[in-house]
Amino acid sequence: HPFIKGFDLNTIGMWEADGEIVAVVHPEHAQGTAYFEIDPAYAALKKEIISYAEEYICSVAENGSKALSVYINDRDDEFQGIAAEKGYKKQAD
Repeated sequence: HPFIKGFDLNTIGMWEADGEIVAVVHPEHAQGTAYFEIDPAYAALKKEIISYAEEYICSVAENGSKALSVYINDRDDEFQGIAAEKGYKKQAD
């Protein structure tokens, strides 16, 4: 994908089960922006995946403060709730 060029590909997180990829989180557009793909059968990974993004995909300012924007499917109320619990706010389209 052209929007991932120039990123450290080692920041991409992948989760596997029985030899199959069941979830991925990756940067795109700019450091500090995370996108998620999660097999619905592995929804229990959502908290772990967003925590991974906070550690590895966030941007870090010169003063050490961290920032992360997360892109979550509009129909995924569960994941939106997890993000809200962690302090994320939904932005208007």
